[in-house]
Amino acid sequence: GWACPLAAGPGARPGGRVGLGGGWGLAAPGGRAWGGGGGGGPGAAAGPAAGAGARAHACTLESIWRASGCGVRALRCLARADAFAGMGIPRQQALWQVRALRGLAEPVLDHAAGQGATLFDLAPQPLPAVNPLRAVLADHAGTGLSLRAHPVSFVRDGLARRGAVECARMAAFRRATVGGLVTCRQRPSTASGILFVTLEDETGVANLIVRPRTYARFRAVARHASALVAEGRVEHRSGVTHLIVRRLVDLGPDLARAAEGDAVGRRLRDFR
Repeated sequence: GWACPLAAGPGARPGGRVGLGGGWGLAAPGGRAWGGGGGGGPGAAAGPAAGAGARAHACTLESIWRASGCGVRALRCLARADAFAGMGIPRQQALWQVRALRGLAEPVLDHAAGQGATLFDLAPQPLPAVNPLRAVLADHAGTGLSLRAHPVSFVRDGLARRGAVECARMAAFRRATVGGLVTCRQRPSTASGILFVTLEDETGVANLIVRPRTYARFRAVARHASALVAEGRVEHRSGVTHLIVRRLVDLGPDLARAAEGDAVGRRLRDFR
């Protein structure tokens, strides 16, 4: 469906379902043509048509395209988000198949399809395996999240060699180094030049306070990096734990190397 409803997770833990309106890059008409009014995304119980038989038949993007009435652009957005993995079509294969759909809106091809012909009967080519971190980064680029793993987990060994601890353990130290993705940056005009940053790793979040002198020294990294390593003093105040930052390092190059060259694409929430 289009909405993103709350749902019970494993062990009665709260969870949620990412509907087609939750960052897939779809315009509402195309998304609703796919999802209808029910709950769940394209990898859930609903597909181009209801029922296991329909899902079994929709084994290529061409058959999904013909059955669902979705445009090629909508299918491309869903393919980028790996929405067809539950139907046995991995992201790479889905994107490859979508490329062939641009010229299919021809009556002669529709007639051929009615006789059972398909473009993908012609010597399908195996595609190379995807680096695991690249798959995670592609999930983040498509929907802003991934169910596979957290990107920082792929560089955890390198962070450990720098003396970094997980965000969830930062409160146990007087001084600490943490690394993670930047999820939020704020530099309000009433804060006397202080920058507030929220980092996220595979264990939780860390709140950073970057004072003006440190900000000036590491300005480019503080303002623009999508992932950071921060070193400083741990402070507890009013039940909240902060890291008073002394040094910042861009973690992006480490993630890019682990992803064999892919840059970190992250939807940041920057407030001024």
